[in-house]
Amino acid sequence: MIGVAELDPRTHGTVYCTMLFIGREGRLLGRHRKLKPTHAERIAWGDGDASGLCVHERSYGRISGLNCWEHQMVLPGYALIAQGTQVHVSTWPGREPEQAPSAPTPLWPRQLLLSRAFASQAACYVVASAGVLRPADVPERYRDLIGSGHTGQSCIIDPRGEIIAGPAPEGEDILVARGCSLEAVMAAKAACDTAGHYARHDIFKLLVDGRPVGAAREKPDAEPRAGL
Repeated sequence: MIGVAELDPRTHGTVYCTMLFIGREGRLLGRHRKLKPTHAERIAWGDGDASGLCVHERSYGRISGLNCWEHQMVLPGYALIAQGTQVHVSTWPGREPEQAPSAPTPLWPRQLLLSRAFASQAACYVVASAGVLRPADVPERYRDLIGSGHTGQSCIIDPRGEIIAGPAPEGEDILVARGCSLEAVMAAKAACDTAGHYARHDIFKLLVDGRPVGAAREKPDAEPRAGL
C-alpha cells in the first residue's frame, strides 16, 4: 500500500489524497480516496467517495486501509469491519506528540490512539504507517511551512490493540512483527465481533453508497440522452 497525490483524470483541477493497494504480482488491487480532508488540507484536497471503501481478499488475509483522521469518523471504519478486515493499514503524516496539547488545541494527530482503538474494535492487525518529512528534505524557502517536520514513529498493533512492533525511532525504519496469525484475529473476533454478534442489526443500519461520485450521472430510471 502506498499514498499518492492523485490528479482527477477528467477535470485536471482537483487533487485527492489517495491510497493505492498493489498486489505482490504488481497488479493494482484498488484505490481509496480520503473521504474528508482534515483542517487545512481542505485547501488542497477534494472529497473522496465510497467506491474504494472496500476490503481486498489476499492469500494471507483480508486487507483494508484508511487515511489519518478517517479513523476519527467512525462510520468508514465500521464499513470495513463489516466486510471482515483482518489486516488494516492506517496511514498518518507522522508526528506523534508525547502528550496531548492543552485546550483549546484539539487538532493533533492521535495516530497511536486511533490506530490502537481500530485494532481493538475491528479485531484485526493494524499497520500504522507514519510519514517522514525532515526540514533537510524540503527546499530552504519552504521549510518554515512544515515546522518541525514529521518524524515517523510507525508501529504494528495486534487484534487486542497492543503494540507488538515499534513505535519506530524517528526517521526511516523497517518494522517486523513476528508470530502474527489469523488465529489471533479469529480469537479476538470470537470475543467481540463488532459487526456480528456484538452488533444490534435490528436497531442500527449503515447504508454505504459505493458508486463513484462524478460531475454527471444518469438516474437509473432516466431515459438515455444523446451525448451522455
